[in-house]
Amino acid sequence: ALVDGIELVANHFDVLLGACPFTSAVLTDRDTVCQMHVGLATGVAESIGGITIDEFVIREIRADDSIPEITALLHAAYAGLAAQGFRYVASHQDDEVTRRRLERGFPLIVEQAGRMIGTVTLYPPRPDALVPWYRRPEVHYFGQFGLLPELQGRGIGDRMMEELERRAGARGAAEL
Repeated sequence: ALVDGIELVANHFDVLLGACPFTSAVLTDRDTVCQMHVGLATGVAESIGGITIDEFVIREIRADDSIPEITALLHAAYAGLAAQGFRYVASHQDDEVTRRRLERGFPLIVEQAGRMIGTVTLYPPRPDALVPWYRRPEVHYFGQFGLLPELQGRGIGDRMMEELERRAGARGAAEL
C-alpha cells in the first residue's frame, strides 16, 4: 500500500490507527502513520512529514553487553523515584547485584541506534519465593524495568510490556 508516497509492505508492517503506542499522537488519517515491525520486537514511530523518527529494538542480553552500563541505565531510570523517597533496589544497586539479578532471569535490552536505552528482566517461578503466588508454575514476574528518563512516556515501555507478555506466554506463563 502507498501512503503519501511511502510504500508499506503488508507482510512486514501493521498500520495502526487510533492511539499510537509510540507517541502521544492519535492517528485519525493518513497524515501520520505508526508502524510496528511484525516478527521482530522493533518499534517505529514516524511522522510522514519527516519530523521525528524513533526506532528501537528489544532483544535478549548478549555476553558483550556492559553490566556497568545496565546498572547506570537503571540508576538513571529510577532516579526520579529515588528523589521522591522510594528505595527500589534498581535505584542504588551495584554492578554485582545487577549481574546476579540478570542471571536469575531472562533479561531483555532495548536499543535505539546502537545505544542501550532500556532493560527489563523476566523471571520464572521461584520455589523459594517469600510470596506464595510467585511459586506457582504458571506465574512469571519481572523486575529491573528501566528506560532512560528522556524516553519515558513515549510508548516504549508499553512495547516492553507487550514483549514481556509474549515471552512469558511462550514459556508457559498464564500470568505475569
